[in-house]
Amino acid sequence: MQAMSMFGGLSVLVLAILGGGLPLGVPPEKENPVMGHVAPAECLMYASWASMAAPNPASTNQTEQLLAEPEIREFAAVLERSLGQVLNLSSRTLPGEPPAPSTAAAPLWGKVLLTRATAIFVTKFVPREPLPLVEGGLIVRAGEHAAQLDASLTEWLGSADQKPVESTIGGRKFHRLAASEAGLPMEVTWGVAGEYLMIGLGEKTLDDMIARVAARQEPAWLVQVKQQLPAERRCSVSYINAKKLTEALLPLAGPEVEQVVATLGLRQIGTLASVSAMDEAGIVSHSTLAIDGPPRGLVALLENEGIGKEDLAHIPSDALLASCWSLEASRVLDTILETIREVEPRAADEFEGELRNFEREFGVDVRATLAGLGNNWSLHAANADGGLMGVAVTVEVRDRARLLAAQEKLLAAWGQAQPGRGPAIAQLQFGGQTVYYLVPDLRRGMMFAPAWCLSEERLIVGLFPQGVKSVLARKAGDKSLADVPEVAAQLAAGKPPLAITYQDSARLFEAFYPSAQMLLPMVMSSGGAFGLPPDLAAALPTPRSVIRHLRPSVTVVRRTERGLETDTRQTLPGTNLGASAPLAVAMLLPALQASREAARRSQGSNNLRQQLLALHNFHDTFNRFPAAYQTDGDGKPLLSWRVALLPFIEEKALFDQFRLDEPWDSEHNKKLIPRMPRTFLAPGSRAAPGMTTYLGVGGKAGVLGAPRIPAKPDRPATGLPNGIGMAQVVDGTSNTIAIVEASDEAAVIWTKPEEWVPDQENPLKGLIGLRPNGFSAGFVDGHVQFIARGIDLQMLRALFTRDGGEVVDPRVRR
Repeated sequence: MQAMSMFGGLSVLVLAILGGGLPLGVPPEKENPVMGHVAPAECLMYASWASMAAPNPASTNQTEQLLAEPEIREFAAVLERSLGQVLNLSSRTLPGEPPAPSTAAAPLWGKVLLTRATAIFVTKFVPREPLPLVEGGLIVRAGEHAAQLDASLTEWLGSADQKPVESTIGGRKFHRLAASEAGLPMEVTWGVAGEYLMIGLGEKTLDDMIARVAARQEPAWLVQVKQQLPAERRCSVSYINAKKLTEALLPLAGPEVEQVVATLGLRQIGTLASVSAMDEAGIVSHSTLAIDGPPRGLVALLENEGIGKEDLAHIPSDALLASCWSLEASRVLDTILETIREVEPRAADEFEGELRNFEREFGVDVRATLAGLGNNWSLHAANADGGLMGVAVTVEVRDRARLLAAQEKLLAAWGQAQPGRGPAIAQLQFGGQTVYYLVPDLRRGMMFAPAWCLSEERLIVGLFPQGVKSVLARKAGDKSLADVPEVAAQLAAGKPPLAITYQDSARLFEAFYPSAQMLLPMVMSSGGAFGLPPDLAAALPTPRSVIRHLRPSVTVVRRTERGLETDTRQTLPGTNLGASAPLAVAMLLPALQASREAARRSQGSNNLRQQLLALHNFHDTFNRFPAAYQTDGDGKPLLSWRVALLPFIEEKALFDQFRLDEPWDSEHNKKLIPRMPRTFLAPGSRAAPGMTTYLGVGGKAGVLGAPRIPAKPDRPATGLPNGIGMAQVVDGTSNTIAIVEASDEAAVIWTKPEEWVPDQENPLKGLIGLRPNGFSAGFVDGHVQFIARGIDLQMLRALFTRDGGEVVDPRVRR
């Protein structure tokens, strides 16, 4: 069993290297019913895969025969030794030391999860900061490794001050950590039940998992998925409740994205289910995407007549690759405009204006021209037509006269605009048709000769004229892609598909394999390739041992009453939806969070720029910057520098409501605290209302320090400047920070007269937290820069002073 697990893990990597995908459960052992029984009645996401079995060389399945090849086994053995060395080195804290316990088990975790029956599910997701609330579970048939994985998990989650408590569930002992103890927003429970390792996130999640396994019954939705997508040797199953997941994730992206999703009709997507399996010949993947209600937006674009045999006549039967789809260009344009108008009407008007300007300048009506194109599009390349350099893109012609008129106007406009300044357009006659192409110009770095031809049947575009001519040279009765048995079987299997993709896997592998033979040794010899030994390149299997098992890959997409169905048949597993969907969902959250954080950081930088511009305008008016605060005649602090800037950030009306001779917390002035301008509100800040994290750098050498001009009893407070002048920033305005965007722990009431002085021992104190790995700073010259937390502290101290005389190297701080 252990030896088989070892080979199975390497089989995954071999297939991933050869096919570019991550197969799970290939070839599969007999289906483990526990993986279905553990599934909850309702969930956001579920995925399971089978344990890997030993490949049978006598099987009719070409994928299984490939894995049983002696050369593949030899390559797997070398790869196993190589990865073992790399992982062993990466888990050591220092050279010569033993691996750290928390990292030493990482290779075992990877091998077990990739090669043993596993199920994972999510039942609840609540976006919140700093971490979202997630409830769900995982079960893996770890067998002889269960105890070791359990111990590594206990070591990882536990520490000197947080020890898991024992909890009895179903008569078995498990470990449990409360949310606060685990440092996570949910309770964590884990342990071993027989040969299974089980993990539960959320209160009572693991209790419910054990109860469902004991009941030995699959939920109704899983039964339905297996009925709709039947398979004998099932490798993996995935299910996503897209509607509920969208409702949970969209708040992270903001109201603008929510509006776009609604306009595009993506809220109509119900559930996504996928099953991958092995049949007599190779690997099959079936997927269904349920669509609720009448189609709109992008979903409405799927309402087309589909692709028939005649739509593939221009693609030769010996194509290396081909992709055909049914789509109406004019409806795509209208959908884009509708989406823009829903989100930003002004932008849509500008878009419409550009279309009108294009029509006036060139005399071409874009909408009418697109309406002259048909629904059927294609891309293909064949070795006999120049390989990938002979690629041709085509679209069906519906109104040739309209398209010819547009072409003539565009050619005339190009000739008038480009004489001597750009590539010339030439033409040639071929098969009774005119082929236009751009003349290559190596002086301008133009090595291609993009070409096109508007024939009676289709518009043809290629990288070179030869790609266009190859399509024109096709004759009636020539063998086409529709005659390839794998494609013909799909065309006859049901209603016409909306899209069909074909790859001649054997020829593509044959074409790209020499590059792998050449590049892998180069990588190994330059920098050691992460410690992988050079014999790994020599152990690559010979092309013949792989090619003889490869069969064409075909994927079709169909519109059904339920929504969309996708069917893929192949030998080398590529990007398998059943295997990759759970991983895609897992990666979606960090992507959304990163996108949201990038937007927050950008908005925070804009806030800083507005404040810096206000500082400059203030200085232009009074020949001085404001001090950190103003005082009355007795020297008592009154109001912050932010109040003094109000007239310069379009908040004059608010400024006029302050009583400048009263302190910030007077009965009158404190009523204005809740009216803090958004310019002083950092995106993502969770500080209390009326508090800001934008702090002016003070101290003796700061730009916004204590008042420089003493107040006098006979001079009433006016909010006018009593700070330094620009001439006193002798270190250079581009080397001196004026304002920082600090963390919530450093937040202050925006009107309160406080001076922020950087900590001399640790100048980063109070600055890290609002943004990951650093903070944003506004410099006196008006530019904003993100300062990484790894900045040299001496350098940071220098940036906080205006007259320290330090030498600041911009390459260091940027």
